[in-house]
Amino acid sequence: MDDINLIGALGICIAAAALCRVLDNGGREYGVLLKTAAVAAVVIAAVSALSPIISEIEALYGKTNGNSLYLTIMLKAVGICFLTRFAADICRDSGETALGSAAETVGKISLLLLALPLFEAVTQTIERLL
Repeated sequence: MDDINLIGALGICIAAAALCRVLDNGGREYGVLLKTAAVAAVVIAAVSALSPIISEIEALYGKTNGNSLYLTIMLKAVGICFLTRFAADICRDSGETALGSAAETVGKISLLLLALPLFEAVTQTIERLL
């Protein structure tokens, strides 16, 4: 994300926050929609900036002769963490604390499922050592 995209993303956040404050007096449900749209716009801008970072990480990882499955799992885990946090924060900002906690629980379970191949690899390594 270059400086212009950074400034645009920060501008979206500030403008949405100000509009949500105005909408608190009578259109709170519109504020929730506005927050969600602003978060989606900023996340899309941030994800588009991740491509060169991911390419660099893949190039560095390629030099290690490691299993590419581990890199894929790591990148997916980071994505799950970010998406879970955004969803939980939006739910909590909307006054739905239970839904925010449920989103976090789903994210944690997704991470555990994603990590199963890692657990299997660790178990196989321990078995070989014993």
